[in-house]
Amino acid sequence: MSTSEVSTAQMQHIARRANLFCHITLASLFALCGLLLAWHLLVLPVQTKPWFIAALHLAPLLAFLPFLIRRRPKAFVGLCFFILLYFCQGVINAFALPSTTGILGLLETLLTVDLFIAAMLAARYLSQAQRTA
Repeated sequence: MSTSEVSTAQMQHIARRANLFCHITLASLFALCGLLLAWHLLVLPVQTKPWFIAALHLAPLLAFLPFLIRRRPKAFVGLCFFILLYFCQGVINAFALPSTTGILGLLETLLTVDLFIAAMLAARYLSQAQRTA
């Protein structure tokens, strides 16, 4: 195999990986948003303005969405830094086990870990794909 064939095969491999982790990141982001929405509106709604509380939790996550769809590596890295706030919230709530809040906190923690890993790998492969292109 010549070097051009190897580099083309490597570029295709990197592009496939970037595509896979971008999709996993978006799926994890939507799953986390769904969990937070269900948490604040259905499972444990606050007495006053549950939509406002849900919007406060969802708006920062959804602000990343246009940049993630455009596949900007820096957006994936920025999401990783920002998602640490949700991880801390999930860990704190998970200590309330075995109550409903504890179970939801554990789910939030697991989703944020999944989102963090997927976004970091997406950023890695997207930046590699941009360098090789």
